[in-house]
Amino acid sequence: MMFDGEFCTAPRVFADRYLPGPLPPSRPTTATALGDRADYELLSAISDAGFCPGHQFVEAPATPTRGHPRAKTAAEAYYLIKAATTPHIDSLSASLIELSVLIYDTYPYADNPIRQDADPNGHGISSREQSIREEVVSYARELIVLDSRIHHFVLVFLGNSAFFARVDRTRIEATTKIALDNPLAPICGLLWRFAHSSPDARGRDTTVAVIEHDSELGRTMQARAAAPLSPDGVDDHERGLFKASLDPCATWLQLEIHDERALQHRTFLVGKPITGAKDLLRRGYIALDASNTDGPFVFLNDIWRAGFEQEGALLKILNANNVPYVPTVLYHGDVPGQTAEFQDLQHYRLVVKEIGVPLEEFENGRQLFHALWCCITAHEQAHALGIMHREIHPGNILLHKTPTGDWVGLLNGWTGADVGIRSMVRVPQNENAWRFGSVRSLMDSGYTTMLPDVMESFVHIILYLSVCFLPTSFDNHDEAAMFLREFFDGYNMCAEGYRCGVSKVGAVHDGHIDITCYIDTPGPRRILQILQPPIENAAGGQQHPADAIMAILLSWLQSYSASQGTELQTHGPMADLLRSHLLTAAWPETDKGPDVRLA
Repeated sequence: MMFDGEFCTAPRVFADRYLPGPLPPSRPTTATALGDRADYELLSAISDAGFCPGHQFVEAPATPTRGHPRAKTAAEAYYLIKAATTPHIDSLSASLIELSVLIYDTYPYADNPIRQDADPNGHGISSREQSIREEVVSYARELIVLDSRIHHFVLVFLGNSAFFARVDRTRIEATTKIALDNPLAPICGLLWRFAHSSPDARGRDTTVAVIEHDSELGRTMQARAAAPLSPDGVDDHERGLFKASLDPCATWLQLEIHDERALQHRTFLVGKPITGAKDLLRRGYIALDASNTDGPFVFLNDIWRAGFEQEGALLKILNANNVPYVPTVLYHGDVPGQTAEFQDLQHYRLVVKEIGVPLEEFENGRQLFHALWCCITAHEQAHALGIMHREIHPGNILLHKTPTGDWVGLLNGWTGADVGIRSMVRVPQNENAWRFGSVRSLMDSGYTTMLPDVMESFVHIILYLSVCFLPTSFDNHDEAAMFLREFFDGYNMCAEGYRCGVSKVGAVHDGHIDITCYIDTPGPRRILQILQPPIENAAGGQQHPADAIMAILLSWLQSYSASQGTELQTHGPMADLLRSHLLTAAWPETDKGPDVRLA
């Protein structure tokens, strides 16, 4: 998610806006205590003076652990936790952390590294300022994601000054730099008000409760993961996924669902997310209904939606019209009182019947292309009802194992869908929207997305996952990874802002993908191909069905970009192309290899 902005505010205004509460008492703290050193002695002086009642500072782990990134540029890093808690430093749970503290020994710049005039890409500011800014955001985001926070505060010391920062999903706001050379530094007042603020003001999600692994609920979850629902093992797949989510190093949670229309309030038990683990806007969990822990497993989506219609409401329309390959709604509703400031984001939870796993976990190419055919079919029938999906990317496509044991694709992520196929301008707001957006939509910020753009996104998914996991005409993984970065993340700058990268534009205009410049060894021109795995190639050398499909799809993109082709203007041609190859082509069983992005 792109930040809506960076803002700098006077400390008193910052405190009144975000940390309402009692003002600190007038108690002396010497200039020496606050001004001599920016290290743990300084924090001890603040704590000893009573400005953080009920809390204590502890040093961050010396080596990276889950949820506790070690500072890369800060001299020291600390956390503020409840004083009654005395955990071993290397096993400190993210759920105990109230505030992050970063300490930098020196800072030779006059301005706060977080300020309104700072370019979000780092242009015009020093690398030192940029690294500090990135580290502040990374610490906050880590806690927001790992512990289901609404926002997180970070206290940053810059030599003989400091500032407070508040980071949520869309924005970072900081105080102006605060000098530490007066008897009662404003930083002490901010810490006092933080310590006296309510949990929700400090960023806690009060609809979430931590489940201790050895508690009664924790033991219930582990018992359910170990016992099948019925003797025939009909839920073994879902149970296996739930068991895997009960990672002993992860935080297990109770999540509340407020189903406004059914006037129900339900609680679900979850382990670690199985989709979107690092996503600020959407995560998916295998869940148990706390009121029926012997019942079936369900899939819970925790979403921050951008002001659009509730996804569950759209899915209910699709469910009522028997649209296949979409989730079946059980419960859904907004989380009361939880919005992201300054952008129209609403916290929302959705529980569906079908258990899904990430598309990237496909077994082989045939399973991948079948899942995509399922989702094209789903979108075709939704489109006939006047509903168009606007976020077609791998994260919104799940693999689901049916009760008969077949794997199908589920088209998920209907939050941003348009109802009534109304014309809307959409500017890409996250990396997936950019990576898998059509060339036309990425060349013009005022462009109105149409059905051919949605179909083009399916083509980009096929290309992306084929290069990631299937054999290709690249010589090694490094070459393939470099291509993926340039093709899907590349961009050009112009007076109006960002535009589509040259590699994607070239592929659409040419109808093929020239990869010569990515090959380490000089040689003749080389075109991207999806190959048979070596053992299959040796047996007969037949063209991989995915390569035949990709060649046709790229030719359709070329024709459409020249305003000559019509194949992308409806769902039928692409659905028929995939279906015919799935039914008639000889697909290799073992064509999936290691992820080239991990090279």
